Amino acid sequence: MAYDPEKDKVLDTLVIGDPDNYLEVNVAAYNGGEPKLRIGSRTFITASGDVKHGKAGGLHREEVLQLVEKLNDEWLEKYFG
Repeated sequence: MAYDPEKDKVLDTLVIGDPDNYLEVNVAAYNGGEPKLRIGSRTFITASGDVKHGKAGGLHREEVLQLVEKLNDEWLEKYFG
């Protein structure tokens, strides 16, 4: 069965980082299935003002701390029981 983008639903999004360099972390479910945490590509703004995207790669300490802070018990319970 081929992937159908219409069945891929983003349930919630968190933004980790600062306005010039950030990651989007999504909770998504495909075809009503189990929700999964997705760490998207890194978005950053260059010195010339261009918006670029790249692999998330490793997370810096501050990014990990922001992610842990935002993934509070209520949010985790809501999507992952």
